[in-house]
Amino acid sequence: TSLETLSFNENTFIASLGNSFLLNSKISKFVVNSSSKYYFSQEDSPYLISSDGKKLILAAPNYSYEENLVIDFSEIGDGAFSGATNLKSVVINAKDALIGKGAFSYCSSLTSLDLSSFNTSQVKKMDYMFHNCSS
Repeated sequence: TSLETLSFNENTFIASLGNSFLLNSKISKFVVNSSSKYYFSQEDSPYLISSDGKKLILAAPNYSYEENLVIDFSEIGDGAFSGATNLKSVVINAKDALIGKGAFSYCSSLTSLDLSSFNTSQVKKMDYMFHNCSS
């Protein structure tokens, strides 16, 4: 698809986009109305965030991510980075973060994940977390 931006008005709510929607997409940013009840996103941001700022719901799959991307969210949603083919290295900085199913699936360039600050004893399951990561 040629869609590059997803926009959300104040009442837009999505239950799930699914991996098939994001895979091979050109989405590089999210635009969220400042009156949104459900989401938050900074201007030209690659992140769709819960309105309370605690959960990373989605990361734009076609965004050019920096090396050693630091993630400070307390929760990373199911499939949040799914299909982010430009994502190379990630540092999970939140000690007790919850990481959803398939969070980093189809991240074909991901070569490094730093969990040194992460409390791995809190991990209960890792279903498809790195599914189809070819690096």
